[in-house]
Amino acid sequence: MISRKTLEHQLTLIKFLIAVFGPTVASWSVLFYALVKAFFRRPSRGTWWALVMSVVVWASMDSALSIYYGLYPAVALNAVVASLFLGLLFNVRQQAFKHQTTQHASRPAQS
Repeated sequence: MISRKTLEHQLTLIKFLIAVFGPTVASWSVLFYALVKAFFRRPSRGTWWALVMSVVVWASMDSALSIYYGLYPAVALNAVVASLFLGLLFNVRQQAFKHQTTQHASRPAQS
């Protein structure tokens, strides 16, 4: 059985982690939202790739750490959320690549 002191110590650590990473995750969510908004205002390959890479980096690193610590439900949740986000991004991929091609075609030739 785990002692009360150990449980209190673990609770303190959890509170610390939430205090440190909660605001960080929230601020990065705002940044991700701004990037999504920018993409739909002015689709570009660069913005689309930045969104894809942010999902891939998050999902792979978070899942690797979750596997290391035996948090298998987190791995499953990451897979579902990453699949959803990447699926949505691949559905709008055409906008980014079509817009970029159209934009280049409408530019006057430079001599």
